[in-house]
Amino acid sequence: LLAESMVKNTIVKEFCLADMKRLGHEALLALAHLLEHNATLENLRINGFIGSESSHIHARGFARFGCALAGYKLRRLVLSGFHNLGDNQVYSLCVGLTLNTRIQHVNLSWNTIGNAGAQGIANVLITNNRIRTLYLQENNISDSGIECICTALRENCTLETINLSRNPLTSKGVIAIGNMLQNNNNTTLKVIRMNGICYKKDGKDALVSAAEQNFVLQEIHVDN
Repeated sequence: LLAESMVKNTIVKEFCLADMKRLGHEALLALAHLLEHNATLENLRINGFIGSESSHIHARGFARFGCALAGYKLRRLVLSGFHNLGDNQVYSLCVGLTLNTRIQHVNLSWNTIGNAGAQGIANVLITNNRIRTLYLQENNISDSGIECICTALRENCTLETINLSRNPLTSKGVIAIGNMLQNNNNTTLKVIRMNGICYKKDGKDALVSAAEQNFVLQEIHVDN
């Protein structure tokens, strides 16, 4: 009801739903309708219970919501803390984000996105020239998924901040990140966060080389 009431609202620019245990089919359709018909909303934040396995998104409704992002002028999207927001669901979201021409900040942290979802996100980074910050911490993206994202970042010329913290990466994934940072002359990436990731000396060496050769990068956040 709240989403429906905002369709014709021309004042409110931010809509937040916090601590959602379940985002059902009807609620997602209402949010999709809001995105399609409200002309002023800039920030949409939807948070489940972070760290809990009780927060769920309805899969079919989410597909409709994802497609609604395609033609909308949203600047910031937060979808965080949903136990079943994984590869299948994020694919629909990526379809919309690929075609969105205004969004700048995307937060998909604390979900269950894996390597297939990372491939979809990589496709967004190749085609979308607006996104400046991307938060993917606390997901299930491993080395092969991060390699897809690194390949995309070689072509992307707008992303400035990415958070990959506490994904199950190894030295192989960290080396891929280091190589991307070393060999990407067009990079705009200024901040990369990789806290809570375990890697060996070869991963550390790749990051050190990247820091020495990349003159755009300003911050690398790692543990120990």
